[in-house]
Amino acid sequence: MVLSLFGPEGIKVIRHWGYNVAPWNYSEREIINDGDTFKVKIRGNGDEIKPLVFVHYSSYHFSKMTESSDRSQWRSFINHYEDTFCLEDQYSSLLKERNALEKECISIKYSYDYYENGEKILPDHRKMYRRLIESEECARHDHTFNPFSESFCSVMKKMYIWIRIANWTRRKAFRFEEKAGTVAISGVSGINKGD
Repeated sequence: MVLSLFGPEGIKVIRHWGYNVAPWNYSEREIINDGDTFKVKIRGNGDEIKPLVFVHYSSYHFSKMTESSDRSQWRSFINHYEDTFCLEDQYSSLLKERNALEKECISIKYSYDYYENGEKILPDHRKMYRRLIESEECARHDHTFNPFSESFCSVMKKMYIWIRIANWTRRKAFRFEEKAGTVAISGVSGINKGD
């Protein structure tokens, strides 16, 4: 675990239940709407009330929070705790106010997902690149290149096509037939067994 690298003096556990209120702990924490502020107490048996510091809005569909007033469409879980609805409503209102900014941010392309020519980098291209830079050949030479360049994109596409063809051929079309010390591969003969 990464935390163990810091040692006991480098780690502080925050036990304040106003931190990281989230869908996975709604069952433990009750939200109190106090006008302009929110407070938190332990659900069921907690008398001590603490200020809400931050909410983790994981498992919510943000675009639906701006488009729909149907609260059930906002999340990918069932929320049985009506006291948390005030958090959802406020967050939805804030998202709607900032809708233009949100749509602008959502539409921004992640630059490391694309080659310089605008083509999307395929997951298989990433795997091929990783294998390339981890190869012994690459380690022996100083291969400095721009993995986002148009020329590298072209190389990756060609390599990808050849790898796909080779894999398809290996799975579908290769027929190995032993004939008097040679192997016939899809009609190509004369290859020695030892080669």
